[in-house]
Amino acid sequence: MTDQVTTKGKTVADAVAEALLQLGARKNEVNIDVIDEPKEGVFGFLGRRSAKVEVTKKRRSSKRQSSNRRRPQKTENKPKQNLKPKAAAKKSAPAKEPEQKARPAKNGRNKASVTTIGEPVKALTITKTIAQTDVSEAAQLQQDLSGKLMNICGFPCRTEVTSDEYNRIKIITDADSAGILIGRRGYTIDAIEHLVDRMSARAMSEHVRMNLDVNNYRVRRNSELVADTKAAMSSVLESGESVHLEPVCARERRLMHMEVADAEGLDTYTSGYGPKRHVVICKEGSQPKREKPAE
Repeated sequence: MTDQVTTKGKTVADAVAEALLQLGARKNEVNIDVIDEPKEGVFGFLGRRSAKVEVTKKRRSSKRQSSNRRRPQKTENKPKQNLKPKAAAKKSAPAKEPEQKARPAKNGRNKASVTTIGEPVKALTITKTIAQTDVSEAAQLQQDLSGKLMNICGFPCRTEVTSDEYNRIKIITDADSAGILIGRRGYTIDAIEHLVDRMSARAMSEHVRMNLDVNNYRVRRNSELVADTKAAMSSVLESGESVHLEPVCARERRLMHMEVADAEGLDTYTSGYGPKRHVVICKEGSQPKREKPAE
């Protein structure tokens, strides 16, 4: 993989984001040189010029080599320091070892180190620049907010938007960044979607529904949920016994309910509370009265 690329974009931020995606690096890991600033042409197209940047990865080999050179020096000096006081200290060391051992946490897990990728930025500082945006530009606004938020957080990406009943925003990034952005059971991507949704609603003073996806995660996830729901439907039809599906969020429960809605002889309802809420597939007419109705 090359350590230097030259890219173009509508803005400098777009050009940098494209370069970071090609290099597979974050903003704090590269040096950015702006070659050309964007220029608006006459009538919007005559003489128009895109932003052009040259992005180079920072070198880390020198630090690694210096650290590797220091290690042999330490091992060479150890045999020379065989003095009696230190030998005596070694004999008494075993009695103190139990006290010096690190004790594990009560929950049995060691504390994890946390590394900050980008500087904290309040969402209001982003929405101030786009306040009073017209609702007709909702799809473009939601796409711009998603890309800007990812760049601020240090994740190189490209964004795409498809206007529909729900504006579908797609973030395209490298595999490592996608794993972080999706999170365990999709909790992180849900939080990002909620944040972009609230920021766009504040900028437009009106709510426009949207769905946010990272590297087609939701497409794959929906396919898995549909397959599991169909398998459960077949089981209920064969055995006559209700099947409790895995606990999922409200969006995914709705997908399960809709999948069973057109099936003859079957019904669904939601059971459980909080994070344990899940869909139950049962025979038609066997839904318990005490349970909450389907969402």
